[in-house]
Amino acid sequence: VHDCANQIDENGYTVTTTGTDPSPCSTGNRFWVGLVDSDYENSGNWSTSSGGSGGASVPVGSNNVVFDSSSSVNCTMSASRSMESLMLTNYTGTFSAGSHSVRVTNDVNASGSPILDLGSSNWTVGGTWNLRFISGSSTEGTSTVRLTSQTGSARWLWKPSGGNFSNVIVAQNAIIDQGRRLDVQGSFTLESGATWEVGTSELNIFSDASFTLGDSSSITTSTGTVELSADGTGVRTGNATASIGNFKTANYNTGSLTTIPVATYTGTFRFGQNAGSYNGTWRFEGNTVIEGNVSIGMGKTTNETIDLATNNVSLTLKGDVDITPSRGTITWSAGDGTIIFDNSGSQSVNFNG
Repeated sequence: VHDCANQIDENGYTVTTTGTDPSPCSTGNRFWVGLVDSDYENSGNWSTSSGGSGGASVPVGSNNVVFDSSSSVNCTMSASRSMESLMLTNYTGTFSAGSHSVRVTNDVNASGSPILDLGSSNWTVGGTWNLRFISGSSTEGTSTVRLTSQTGSARWLWKPSGGNFSNVIVAQNAIIDQGRRLDVQGSFTLESGATWEVGTSELNIFSDASFTLGDSSSITTSTGTVELSADGTGVRTGNATASIGNFKTANYNTGSLTTIPVATYTGTFRFGQNAGSYNGTWRFEGNTVIEGNVSIGMGKTTNETIDLATNNVSLTLKGDVDITPSRGTITWSAGDGTIIFDNSGSQSVNFNG
């Protein structure tokens, strides 16, 4: 039994190993060879070289974990673990994380045709999450990935088939570049000071997903957009110090209420509706600032309401405003709040004619 106590992190991830390796706590690579069974915790399945003999220690926090073409044996985690990095290159087996916690100090990368079954696992990743070029049969399950990098160079890249993911957390003060489209079906959370850079991509918060904005958090866009679906079972919680770039709502037969979280909307703002079976409501959660131009898009002939009355919201508008529908009708429910036009130049304002 080797004492690897110096490898235990603050969350208590298992690092103590059993085996004959005289220095199981040393840094270096651990290659999955799967010579005994599919158990991640079996030292007989690990080697210090690609395709080498088994018997190396089970990877600890200082090891780079590598799955490559030397083995096609499936791997199933049976305990929570830490590692320096995780790479799956031309591995053709299935990596199953189950319900365990995985802490990766740096990057998670995969290419080729491995299958990832993330189950209900919880990941903390200090670098890039790059699983774009993997098998379309990989599943995100109800897993959660918490991204912690504060370098501004870490990226989010999920699988190419659909782009759906369950739960994403951007940690306090983290800066993450969204490398491609992301559809969130569980929850999307920005902790305080976190920055999510959409860039030219799309961030879509589905109807049953929760959306939480922390203190001084921000979602930036260039030509990309943040799209919020009608509420469904999701909870939307804003923050007065948060900011969101180009924004639009979307109602695709998912419900009649869309809650718009409190934030400063720094880019364009579009009320969108494309569900013929609903006469919907866009409800502002609290006092809101919109710096970009405001427009409306009606895909179906319905009767929609912009609701400031329920929460007596004050709305500050700094760009041009045109809420004239191409079809259907719009009702503006004002309440006791104040509408403030605040631009040092001219503003074009059209409240439905």
